[in-house]
Amino acid sequence: VPGAGFFPAILSSGVILGGIGLFFSGLMAKGSFEYFHLDEEQKQNIRPFFITIISMLVFMLLWKFVDFFVAMALFCLFLNKVYKRSWKFNILFTIGLVAGIYVAFTILLKIQFDL
Repeated sequence: VPGAGFFPAILSSGVILGGIGLFFSGLMAKGSFEYFHLDEEQKQNIRPFFITIISMLVFMLLWKFVDFFVAMALFCLFLNKVYKRSWKFNILFTIGLVAGIYVAFTILLKIQFDL
């Protein structure tokens, strides 16, 4: 029977093999790719990227003070607004995500999100 570390071991092995493959494909390209050149679309994505990172940190801090599902709903609503989703999509997606997490973890797996 696979133990608790089976899935993480498989996943990390895949990431390591993928990294090795990318490393060697980069060596074989002999400088024909410019990896750190930012085009205009990538430059526009820098701000939402850092807002996402900061909002994840705020979510983790908020989780300490309020219920997980409240923090997740606020996090989801905020990120959908950052990424310019409509309010209809935003609300439906947030309700669906929070309900799905609740059903999967609290009801099916019997895991509580208390810290």
